[in-house]
Amino acid sequence: MNIPVGLKWHFRAIALLSVGVLLGDMILSAKFGASISIEVMLIAAMISVGSGLLLVLAGYYYFTGWRPLSYGLCAVWVPLFAFNCISNMGVATANRMHEVESAHLKKAAFNEKDKARKEAEVRLATFQKQLDALLSKHAWAGTVTADGLRSQVADLRKAEVSETALGGCGPKCRGIQNQIVEVQGKIATAEQRAGLEGQIAATKRVLADARSTVASADAGLSHTNNQSTLYAKWFRWTADPDVSTIQAANEGMGIGMAFVLAIAAAGLTIAGAWPALIQAGREAAAGMNWTPPAPKPPSDEKSWLQASNLPEPAQVNRVPVPNNDLRVSPTTVGEMNLDKIKGLLKTHRVVAA
Repeated sequence: MNIPVGLKWHFRAIALLSVGVLLGDMILSAKFGASISIEVMLIAAMISVGSGLLLVLAGYYYFTGWRPLSYGLCAVWVPLFAFNCISNMGVATANRMHEVESAHLKKAAFNEKDKARKEAEVRLATFQKQLDALLSKHAWAGTVTADGLRSQVADLRKAEVSETALGGCGPKCRGIQNQIVEVQGKIATAEQRAGLEGQIAATKRVLADARSTVASADAGLSHTNNQSTLYAKWFRWTADPDVSTIQAANEGMGIGMAFVLAIAAAGLTIAGAWPALIQAGREAAAGMNWTPPAPKPPSDEKSWLQASNLPEPAQVNRVPVPNNDLRVSPTTVGEMNLDKIKGLLKTHRVVAA
């Protein structure tokens, strides 16, 4: 095969790539077999290599003329290629499914932790809103405490008792009683404010812990899962595909990878060997058309005539002369065929009789 100089490196690169892809294909099949046993691992690896190299052997026999054998090898190659695809499919799909499922589990755990964070934020916002509403309605509530108000009620009761002892419960005594009722009402508001502030403080601590947990948690981010999600979006044309669609897209991608790898291993291998196969075919064709060289004529004339199956000198009208000349009459020439005449001309100088 006459390959231009500029393309020779391309064919060499294809040959090198075929070796790399074939080794990768073999490793993938070996991993599939290793999940069963060591023996299956070795068998799967050899079948993978065989599916890549068998086409080259079939091509060699095809170009060298052994067509039936070539067709037989192609028939053997088909189940080997199918097994190679299945083994690649098992590893590629299983690995992708494992990564996607792990990502989903991690994401579910992360979502639960993030849910706790969001709930704490909602509670904090609710308590803060209630406190703001309370303080906006009772501005004084932010300046007193329930214990202080209780002490104030105790002092008012003492004043009430003293006033009653002086002359009964008159207007001043009733004023003190009104103050007691008013302060007791404020005690409930102060306690409500204190309770809200306590809940806000506790919720802030919970929220801080939740945020810390979310920050250190694995969010379940995965390139494989992102790829499968993207393919699922294309397949269903939806912004939020469900889990089953993502899994189907992931499995389809694994199957596609398995076929591409198996086809690349076989295709690149035979593509790299193609120039050599063409050359082998040409050499085989040249060998079929080969004819052995003519034997070297003997030195003496009589032996040469015997080797050439020519008549003896006495049977032909010729007269040997010096200088290896041969005189032949027209009658003798008519009796000779063309091959014999050509043979005589190679070793004799023929002159007219």
